[in-house]
Amino acid sequence: MPTLRLEHSVPNFEKWKQAFDADPVDRKGSGVRRFQILCSRDDPNYVMIDLEFDSIAEAESFRTRGRTQLPRCGLLDTPSRCELIFIN
Repeated sequence: MPTLRLEHSVPNFEKWKQAFDADPVDRKGSGVRRFQILCSRDDPNYVMIDLEFDSIAEAESFRTRGRTQLPRCGLLDTPSRCELIFIN
C-alpha cells in the first residue's frame, strides 16, 4: 500500500491536532484511505504521520499539493521528512 510519511516538529501538539482534525487539505477527497499519527515519547511535539492511499499517483498528487497547502493552513512549515514508502 502506498504510504506517504511526513515527519516534523510542531510548536504545540494540541493546537496542531485541532488543525489536523479540521482537515483543511481534504484528506478523504484526496484519496487518503487511512492515517496514523505517531508522536515521539522524548519530544511530544515531534509528529510522524502516515497517510495511506490506493495508488502511487494519489500519494504523489497529495505530496505535491501538500507542499503548498499544508504551510498555508498552519499544519506545518516544511516537513523534515516527506517520503513515499510501501507497507505490505
